[in-house]
Amino acid sequence: MVKKIASSIFVALILALLSAPALLYFGKKNPKYFGGIKIGSWYYSNATGSNNSNAYIKAVINITGVLALNKSETVYLVATEDSEGNPLNTNNTYKIEGKDDFKTRWWSLTAYQNSFLIKNKVNQYSLSKTTVKKDVNSNFSIFASPNKQDTNWIPTGEKSGSFDLLLRFYNPTDALIKSIENSTVKIPIITKIN
Repeated sequence: MVKKIASSIFVALILALLSAPALLYFGKKNPKYFGGIKIGSWYYSNATGSNNSNAYIKAVINITGVLALNKSETVYLVATEDSEGNPLNTNNTYKIEGKDDFKTRWWSLTAYQNSFLIKNKVNQYSLSKTTVKKDVNSNFSIFASPNKQDTNWIPTGEKSGSFDLLLRFYNPTDALIKSIENSTVKIPIITKIN
C-alpha cells in the first residue's frame, strides 16, 4: 500500500515538472486563458492575487514566483516583449518610457530571467517611484541593457537569453485597477533602441 502511494506521488510530481514549461509558455502566449489581458507590451491577470484564481493561474504563480499578494495590496504587470512584439532579449538595450502619475502609493520595475533576479556586477535589480530620475513633468526613461547607461539603468547581465520586466503597483487605488482592467491606463512603452 505504501509503495503504491509513493509511486502515485512520484508520477504526479513527474507530470507536474513536465507540464510546467508548457503552462508557462501557454500562459504567456494566451493571457486571456489565465484571466489576463494585454495592454501594449504588458500582460495583466485580474485573477492573480484574488479568489478567482484557477488551478492553472496558481500553478504558474507557484512556478514563477514566491507569492502573489491580494490586488488591493499589489497589482502585477509583466512584459515579455517590446512594443514591436519581439521577445525581450538581454543582448539588446530597451528604453522604457512612462509618466509617474500612477494612482498608487508606490511602484517598482524589476527585470527577471527565468524567474530570478538577473545577476549583475553593480547589484542593481530594479527602479522605483522613489529611485527613478524624472523630469519636471514626472516623465521618466528607464534603460534595460547589458551596457552601463548614464541614468535609470536596470542591468540585464552578461548571460544571453530572454528576460521579463515586472511592474508592481503597491496599494493601487480602485481607479488604477479599473483603468488597467479596461485597458485605459497609460502604461510605459518598451522600445528596443539597438
